[in-house]
Amino acid sequence: CPKTTSEVVDRALADAERLINSRGGAVSAVDRAHTAFHGYLRDICKDASIPFAEDAGITALFGLIRQQHAAFIGTTSSGEPVHKLLRPMASIIDALDPVRNQRSMAHPNPVLLDEPEAMLTVNAIRTLLHYINSKLQGQRSSLPF
Repeated sequence: CPKTTSEVVDRALADAERLINSRGGAVSAVDRAHTAFHGYLRDICKDASIPFAEDAGITALFGLIRQQHAAFIGTTSSGEPVHKLLRPMASIIDALDPVRNQRSMAHPNPVLLDEPEAMLTVNAIRTLLHYINSKLQGQRSSLPF
């Protein structure tokens, strides 16, 4: 589990895990996973005293963390190949808001993600959570979902 200071993040992660394990629950898990990711990024900024706007979204928060958090500044020994991987990840993060808001159970949307695309979205969030948690912990991540 990522180290968080927020009960909201912990509850959202637990909810997402339960939903993923239920039949057809991935589309509902998208909202919970997004909430957990957003809360986790906010917790990281607060813990590291990185100032952010109260209404900052996940894209802005991820950018602040990559630019200002000690765990991310000049620490990658992998150099440019990893930076080439991280740049498109920022595009994925930017795409998570519209997917959540327009194709998940977060709102009464007339069109929802199909199960494979919902799992793709959840797995993208999982990958990002694992990566960020590993950078912060300096070790392999062990997230619940």
